[in-house]
Amino acid sequence: MRPMLIYVHKTSTMQDVLTAVSRGYHWHVGGIVRADRFPGLEAKFADMYGLNRTPMQRYRARLAGKANARLFAHPAHRSPHFFWWLLVTEGTGTVREREQGLREVTDAHTRITWANEFEVVRLPGTGSVPRWTWRMTRSRMETWKEEIQVAIRHRRHDTAIRYVIARFHHLPGFKGVREQVAELRRFTALEWGRIKRNGKCPYLPPKMPGYVRFQAAPGVASEWVVGRLCDGLPPFTDEMKFAVADKKLSTLIEAESSWGENQNEKV
Repeated sequence: MRPMLIYVHKTSTMQDVLTAVSRGYHWHVGGIVRADRFPGLEAKFADMYGLNRTPMQRYRARLAGKANARLFAHPAHRSPHFFWWLLVTEGTGTVREREQGLREVTDAHTRITWANEFEVVRLPGTGSVPRWTWRMTRSRMETWKEEIQVAIRHRRHDTAIRYVIARFHHLPGFKGVREQVAELRRFTALEWGRIKRNGKCPYLPPKMPGYVRFQAAPGVASEWVVGRLCDGLPPFTDEMKFAVADKKLSTLIEAESSWGENQNEKV
């Protein structure tokens, strides 16, 4: 079995999931697993569900009405665990028979989520053509707004609100998330005027953050990442994380460790 490649950046994993969904992988199941147990999970799925099929084998399976499956995973940055998602296409086969908990990505109640912070949705795109993207969950948006209100109410200094603004401007730049960042900017401006009563908030950047730009991000063999986590090390070295980053991207990469880490919720 070939070990799967784990993207160094969370954003790259999120992009890969969107690509799969756009290509018909509309059923999913996921969870969180300890790093030392991940190789067993990977091997079991690869053996039972044909994760190592070539593109031609996947094409032939689809023509024959058989389901294809893909496994996606990313390590937690603060503990020795992996978030994982198994995505499956329409069709028959072992994966559809054994994975009774498969949920449909198009159902608003069973979307693909990342640590209850982000969810995969289909939103209108250019020319009103719906496109798959990530956005923050409703509960995460409410938490952001509460943080903004608390930070603005801080009477001694404005360090708190400056910190909150910097954090939500470094969220992953997917279309759905960017629309929500724009909403948070408007909310901040309104709350600043309502609570402070002294004009515009001076800490909001003049421009919106950019779109995702991690297409060239590298991947690392899963067994190597597992080894580092089991040794109590971060999943990736700084050299790996910043290998293809300019100064602007470096700030966004550094911020990745601050989101998508909630292990108390389902994925």
